[in-house]
Amino acid sequence: MNKRLKNLTMIALSISTILCGCTTAKDADNHVTQEQTINYTYNHDLYEKSVSNSAAFTDNGFIFLTNGILYFYDMTDNEAVPMCPDMTCSHKDSKCKAFAADKMDYDPYDLNGVSVNCLGNMVWYKDNHIYMIKRDESGDYLMEYDEKFNNESKVACLASDGKIVGIASANTSTVAAMHENYLYYYSVQPTNAQNLVEDDYNTKVSCNRIAINGNSKVEELGSFIFPIDYELFNMACCKVCVGDKCVYYIAGGDTRYGSKNTPVQYRIYRYDIYNGKFEEKLNINTDNATDILGSQTGIISKVTSITADDNDSLYFVTDNKRIIKVSVDGKTEEIYNNPEALEISSLRYINGDIYFYEALHNEGNIKAVNADKQVVWTCSFAGDGSSDGTFSGIEIKGIDNNNIYVGMQRNNAKGWKNNNIEFFDNKVEPYVNTYSVYAIDLSDKDMQGSTAKKIYQWSK
Repeated sequence: MNKRLKNLTMIALSISTILCGCTTAKDADNHVTQEQTINYTYNHDLYEKSVSNSAAFTDNGFIFLTNGILYFYDMTDNEAVPMCPDMTCSHKDSKCKAFAADKMDYDPYDLNGVSVNCLGNMVWYKDNHIYMIKRDESGDYLMEYDEKFNNESKVACLASDGKIVGIASANTSTVAAMHENYLYYYSVQPTNAQNLVEDDYNTKVSCNRIAINGNSKVEELGSFIFPIDYELFNMACCKVCVGDKCVYYIAGGDTRYGSKNTPVQYRIYRYDIYNGKFEEKLNINTDNATDILGSQTGIISKVTSITADDNDSLYFVTDNKRIIKVSVDGKTEEIYNNPEALEISSLRYINGDIYFYEALHNEGNIKAVNADKQVVWTCSFAGDGSSDGTFSGIEIKGIDNNNIYVGMQRNNAKGWKNNNIEFFDNKVEPYVNTYSVYAIDLSDKDMQGSTAKKIYQWSK
């Protein structure tokens, strides 16, 4: 992409100007079609670090989970549709054939009667197949589907006999990642609450992988003891992060929930794909806030969003609104800092740049920073000041060489407007949930703004 600064802020423009002549038509299935076509080339290795776990790039499009339904955005005709063949379906509940959701509303220590068809709302694509993890009371299973989300088959059992995928008290949306021909994931053996308390919540955590061809058994690459009393569903608690030659298993990064002992816990383990070594890279166990990413970074007691690049460096968002890069050799450096930000999240990597979302008071930005720590791309959103003053529910779902795909969710949408793109339909009534996904053009070489294509919108 062009490395010059591309400020795409369009405060004075109307939505008709932003769309640059593209016509849209919202149909009864709540998807939006576009007449314009684009040139798209699938590149799995390039895109695996630029996409969230709830989305994936395919040979001719982009699949994404939103509001519990799996959608497919066709790059060739610019149409986003539910992956459900039933033309009479409303695509709004579990009756839809494209329904794939984990509401995370169950006790991970008691799976009696539990049935989840897409654990952690994670989805992957590889070699013309879609992959998800199913959970029931008997175990967790890697499932395979064809590119149309049909022909379900069970690839392998990931955990059974009381074991579960993930770390039981953490959000499951980041506990697995697919790299090359393997699924890498966490698993634990939950125990009863009394035993957990007596052992200060310490539990053996296994770091595993399994081949997606279905011809191998689960490999335990390594393990460690970790307190799993972190706040339920906290996304910072555990993450499997893929680089190029390495896969990272990361646990901790936030304050413990059930115990006051050693509240700052953090672990980073690295598995080298080529030599098979599983190494501990960071082990923090302290009662005080500490410089958990190195002495050059200052006091950091919490990290949130994490990603890796093609050189196996890790990037962390810290509690003081900075992005810190940690190289394979342990060298740390700050690549971005904005103390005025209310939130920095949704780190993604592609073509040497780190993209992220930055929430400010009554506005927000999506930015990209290059290796020289320069902001090389910006897209800004502005509110009208009539709500609580913050943007929420914005996620970078994926980035390819043409577009950045942005998911947006807002409760009580009344009073919000976005002068860069049409954030919400003006007809939306107050106190509703509105979900939207936009494709925002990255090729604005003349710094004249960007086309913003609404590929999905749904309200209730």
